[in-house]
Amino acid sequence: MIFGSVFIIETVLLHYLKEMNPPDVLMTLMIIVLSLAYVIDITNNQTLNIVSVPLFLGYFFRVFLVYFDLYGRKYFILPNSGADSEFFYKQALLYVGGNHTVHSTMTTMTGVMLKIYGDNRLFIQYILMLFSIIALHIAAYIFAYLKVDYHIGTQAMYILCLIPNFAILSSIFLRESVVVMFASVSIFSFLIWLGGKSWYYLFLAVLNVLIASLFHSGIIGMALGYILALVLCDRKSRRIRFSIRLLIPAILITAALLYLYFNYSEIFFAKMLRLSTIDSVANTNAGGGSSYAAYVGDSSSLYNMIKYTPIRIIYFLGSPFLWQIRGASDIIAMLFNSSLYIIVFIRCIKYLLNNNSKYRIEIFSLFVVALMTAFVFSWGVANTGTAIRHRDKMIIIYGVLYALTGGARIKIII
Repeated sequence: MIFGSVFIIETVLLHYLKEMNPPDVLMTLMIIVLSLAYVIDITNNQTLNIVSVPLFLGYFFRVFLVYFDLYGRKYFILPNSGADSEFFYKQALLYVGGNHTVHSTMTTMTGVMLKIYGDNRLFIQYILMLFSIIALHIAAYIFAYLKVDYHIGTQAMYILCLIPNFAILSSIFLRESVVVMFASVSIFSFLIWLGGKSWYYLFLAVLNVLIASLFHSGIIGMALGYILALVLCDRKSRRIRFSIRLLIPAILITAALLYLYFNYSEIFFAKMLRLSTIDSVANTNAGGGSSYAAYVGDSSSLYNMIKYTPIRIIYFLGSPFLWQIRGASDIIAMLFNSSLYIIVFIRCIKYLLNNNSKYRIEIFSLFVVALMTAFVFSWGVANTGTAIRHRDKMIIIYGVLYALTGGARIKIII
């Protein structure tokens, strides 16, 4: 790949120039060269060239957002840019000097980047953005692997590439793009296994979830979804049914996750360490105008968790709803973010009622994974802004589900 070769050359060059504090003009020149290499690579790639237009639009949209985030703040501050993004950047700077106060995978990774490239936020933020581009490429390969209809697959790619909030989260100094990339690799690996390939691919799917959980432990819900899908789907007969013979591998995966939880919880399950009792599971913080804690209940008992889980998931995936609108930003979020998740949720339910669905087992499995991940996140979130950030970690799953259900002739079977 030309892009990869250019990237390596520029990395070596910047490493040797880092003490000179190269200006952003030089960084911009390097990004332009990389962008040209990207266009050439996509044009010459048989699979990606089919969806080159949405990929190019998504790539250059994100490059624009990287620059706007750094140089356009006096005109407008991008959503989610500010507190967390500046915190991660400052902690990365402190990491270089060994003075960081928060020990996290994101801080370590970006701190190492600073050691390699010097204090050049523009180029490092550009690299973080590239993780989301890789995720978009994987989505395109998934569509090709599953032989999704060209028009539907292209439509799904336009959505994934240009949906505003995901593009913004991918372009600022946050961990979302990294989590999405590993989640997309995991989903692709899982689908390959589901298609009848080696168990190695299921191992690879779980492994990538664990890597993603190094950045945010909530994504471990995907692995729980894989375990459920493992015992509920017969990939040989392509039927949805409970399989006793698959209980053993499901138990083994569960045992492995429990082993990691009890021995390495501070690494893979950091946020879950705060949960000492069932009552501490739910986020019931009503602070902020975007909180919906008053509507989604608490976890004071197991009965409450069962009772409030459906509404928790609905609010997590669908907020802001009409009754939560406070201004233009909420309207934009409702139209261009939450609507996607609600539409996909409804499509999946309708599609699964069709016993002759071509992608029935894939849709069911991914839907289970999406629901389990939403379950984990929904009990840790009670705020619209935070919900948007967390559900976008699963956007590739929903993009694939959108494509798989997009061409369906829905037939309700009673």
